[in-house]
Amino acid sequence: FRRVLFRSGFSKDTAIAVTFAASEPGSTFECRFNAGVWTPCTSPYAQSGLVDGSQRLDVRAVDIAGNTGTAAVSTWTVDTQAPDVTITGANGRFSNKSSDSFSATASEPVTYQCRLDTASWANCSPPVVIVNAAEGDHGMSIRATDRAGNVTIATYTWMTDRTAPFITIPEPDAVSNQTAVSMPFSADETSTFECRITGGAWGACTSPATFSGLSAGAQTFSVRATDRAGNVRTASVGWTLDTTPPTASFLTKPGAGTQATTAQFTFAADEDNVLYLCNLDGAGWRGCSTPHTVTGLTSGSHTLQLRAIDFAGNRGPVTSYTWGVDAVPPVITVTAKPAAVIDTNAVTIEFARSEEHTSELQSRETIS
Repeated sequence: FRRVLFRSGFSKDTAIAVTFAASEPGSTFECRFNAGVWTPCTSPYAQSGLVDGSQRLDVRAVDIAGNTGTAAVSTWTVDTQAPDVTITGANGRFSNKSSDSFSATASEPVTYQCRLDTASWANCSPPVVIVNAAEGDHGMSIRATDRAGNVTIATYTWMTDRTAPFITIPEPDAVSNQTAVSMPFSADETSTFECRITGGAWGACTSPATFSGLSAGAQTFSVRATDRAGNVRTASVGWTLDTTPPTASFLTKPGAGTQATTAQFTFAADEDNVLYLCNLDGAGWRGCSTPHTVTGLTSGSHTLQLRAIDFAGNRGPVTSYTWGVDAVPPVITVTAKPAAVIDTNAVTIEFARSEEHTSELQSRETIS
């Protein structure tokens, strides 16, 4: 018996056609498929609808004299299922490393081909190492072919990111009197955050971060952002906390009693860069500067109130100065006098004044 085509190994075909021949002319053939019964057959022997699993075909020849030859056996495995393939990236879905390694496992023996992104396929043997991948999205594809020729393509996607996130913190006022603060911040990519204030311990935080019970002096708020690839950046802003109100005082002022209807004051505070407010006779607070001149004063008592507000917004105590203005000269009226012609050298003249003596006017300066 001489075989012309003899199947073996693995196949994904569910239909076969096996050819064979005998060494003696005129021989006939009998076939048995998968341990069935022997039946007459001819070459090629065809069979379809095969299911996954082991297959066997036995063929024997019978010559003209009736001699039966030794059966030839063909065995193979039908496999129509593509292999299951799993790819694992050593650095995860986000990486800031200079090299990335990818391993693959298959559910059955396979041969591999690999490619990065849209490059050409090439034979490979995982793990596959990629060095210095450019920043951005990437895909490692692995094509696995099993012994029957079934193919599976699996792709592992990841992002290479070696750039730390950019942090934005709005600048606070340079000076503040607030002992409790709420600090907003953001990053230009998905990140986790840690915050601290003025040298304190780092702690997980979200925007806005709040702090209370701050002490006067220099303050620094810091944010540390870590992106999904592990890149880290820190940003900080600073300001000065000032909770001490300024005290304003008069340097020069009018006398206690004056006939002038204009008065000039100079004043100063115990800290620099303050805003002064003045209030004359309860007319309302208005911004003022030194020297400060008031005009159009009427006769009587007047009070100028003064206070300072510093750059942090602290309002100082009120300083007051009170003085008198007498712009009308007194009128003297003669109430009794001698006759036009008298015969004596001693006379009596009586008179009266229209107002109290000006020496009775007093000034008063208070701080409250």
